[in-house]
Amino acid sequence: MEKLYTTKNKKIFAAIAAVMAFILVLTLLVARGGVDGDLPIVSSSEGINEYGRLGDGTTTTRSNPVSRMGNVVASNRVERALSTISTGLVHTMAIRSDGSLWGWGANEFGELGDGTTTDHHTPVRIMDDVVAVSAGLVHTMAIRSDGSLWGWGVNEFGELGDGTTTDRHTPVMIMGNVVAVSAGFAHTMAIRSDGSLWGWGLNEFGQLGDGTTTDRHTPVMIMDDVVAVSAGSSHTMAIRSDGSLWGWGVNEFAELGDGTTTDRHTPVMIMDVVVAVSAGSSHTMAIRSDGSLWGWGNNREGQLGDGTTTTMGRLNPFRIMGDVVAVSAGFGYTMAIRYDGSLWAWGHNWEGQLGDGTTTRLLNPVRVMNDVVAVSAGFWHTMAIRSDGSLWGWGTNREGQLGDGTTTDRYTPVRIMDDIMLPIATNITP
Repeated sequence: MEKLYTTKNKKIFAAIAAVMAFILVLTLLVARGGVDGDLPIVSSSEGINEYGRLGDGTTTTRSNPVSRMGNVVASNRVERALSTISTGLVHTMAIRSDGSLWGWGANEFGELGDGTTTDHHTPVRIMDDVVAVSAGLVHTMAIRSDGSLWGWGVNEFGELGDGTTTDRHTPVMIMGNVVAVSAGFAHTMAIRSDGSLWGWGLNEFGQLGDGTTTDRHTPVMIMDDVVAVSAGSSHTMAIRSDGSLWGWGVNEFAELGDGTTTDRHTPVMIMDVVVAVSAGSSHTMAIRSDGSLWGWGNNREGQLGDGTTTTMGRLNPFRIMGDVVAVSAGFGYTMAIRYDGSLWAWGHNWEGQLGDGTTTRLLNPVRVMNDVVAVSAGFWHTMAIRSDGSLWGWGTNREGQLGDGTTTDRYTPVRIMDDIMLPIATNITP
């Protein structure tokens, strides 16, 4: 069993246990852009543009998509894509092109935010005017177009950041001026418009990065000059504006990539020239400005994609493949999008979460589908957006987390809904 939590885990492990009872077996932000490099960016953007977050060269709010295409070469300007789909333990959240937020799947703790604890097997509308969403284990965080951050679901460790440990079944406002958010298992990280990084929730392994192991029920500032963040199970990774990658939290499986297995309670620098990062359950994947994908940490299920399987996979970053524009690290598996829009998968596949039509573990990247612009790897299910705005899902579906109206597992992608908002570019220039 991986080191996730110790004594402070009653609700969270209760949720996991419910899923484990079904499957009988067990083993976490779309991002695009460039720093001192030339990754091509092709996207559509709409929404608030007060801080230039749409990347169209203006500060004009857009109510319709604005086409953007070009090569980014900058030293202090990084373009990221706000996540418009996100997969939790057994729930899924997605934003449609009109800014409406939809949720489906398990809802025992109010993680869907519809005011009930009733599971939903098809998408239900939660709130409007949303530009980004991140699903944690059993809590959800969303950013509205005015920069306000909202949270709901489990709050046992203060992961919602509202100053309480009371679960919320409907969205509650947490803070303002937020441009990016990432929900981990039971902690949350957010970037404000000035580039400051804030964290709250469970901190047993130092995953907040504030130098303590004290849980925080309200946001605390961690570091500045941050342009991207990814919260994993019990570790966190962040990119600063100079392209340097930093990590902290649990490091039992070398998921921080600093060459050790020593937990870190404050940020430590890992590597440079990084444009995107995704923290999984106990492994991490990062993209450098040349489009190369690097991985480190636990590799028991082949989630690094290097052709091997070792629990202590890599202590330091190891190059996996090239021409990658986006990556999502899940629970023992990884999904990546290449320049040509092809989606690739590898690692754990017991529930068909790789989407290749099998339940066979893959140790090397395998092509799954084409024309993909965004992907979110969850625990045992995966969601992807194609360029036409259609949403596709596959993997386990016992709680209706795929949203296709059934509880039937899917081993290949099935179309769930249309008119999904394409990833929104966000610019942060501290």
